[in-house]
Order: sequence, then C-alpha cells, then structure tokens
Amino acid sequence: MKISIVIPNYNGQKLLEENLPEVLKAINKEDEIIVVDDASTDGSV
Repeated sequence: MKISIVIPNYNGQKLLEENLPEVLKAINKEDEIIVVDDASTDGSV
C-alpha cells in the first residue's frame, strides 16, 4: 500500500528542517511526501 503525506506549509522552514528527516525515516520507499506551499518567503521551499 502506498501512503501519501501532504504537508501544508507557510514560512515553516525551521519546522520542515527539524521534522522532515524523521518523517523520511518513518515511511517506506514507495510512499510520498507532498509539501504544499502558500508563497513562503523564508526559503522553506
């Protein structure tokens, strides 16, 4: 089974840097992470 994780983001650079590596450790290779950005200005995407 493939799992899709959708992460809404707006200026969440620090949170993404801190938490994304842990999420990547917890999922399988065939799963996906989709970051939906709303015009961030902090360089997060």
